[in-house]
Formats: sequence, C-alpha cells, structure tokens
Amino acid sequence: MLDNTKDTVERARALGSTIVHAPITFAEDYRELSPEPYGILKAVVDSKSFRKDTWGAEIVEELTPGPTDIVVEGKRGLDAFATTNLDFILRSGGITTSPSAGS
Repeated sequence: MLDNTKDTVERARALGSTIVHAPITFAEDYRELSPEPYGILKAVVDSKSFRKDTWGAEIVEELTPGPTDIVVEGKRGLDAFATTNLDFILRSGGITTSPSAGS
C-alpha cells in the first residue's frame, strides 16, 4: 500500500499537481481535546499517540513533503477540513469544487 501511495504521489508531482499532507497532531498534553476524551480519542491519549514533534506524528520517510507540497496543521481527526485552514488553502489556489462536481 505504501509503495502504491508513493508511486501515486510521484506521478501526481510529475504532472504538476500540488500535494497536500494533513497529518493528525496534538500538543504534548492533548489540550485540544475535551477533558474527558472518549472512543478513539481516548485511545490516542492513553497511548500518547500523534504528539507533535514526536516519531508517532511524523510523515513517513517515503512520503516526505517536497518543496512545493503543502502541510496542513491542526488536523485533530479524520476530517481534514474541520479544524484546519485546508478550505482557505484550496480556495486560495482557485479550487472551489472537486473535478467531478456536477457531473
């Protein structure tokens, strides 16, 4: 799976696409979360996962962001839009809909 992802990213870059990375990260003390997280977020806190500037929050070496890639910060769950400026980044690049919207 990683090899396929790496290949896809390399091909997209070669075609001139901008690659956007949206890693999940939290502060060391998980202050972004409610005092009593539940479900998967409780498991994240209990396992001390995705803490910013730690191994568990790094983008894997094979997908290291390139010089023209964008790395979105502030992602706290599965939705890359909810707690980030991804919408602003896309709109700033003139992207307002998906290529297949309306078809």
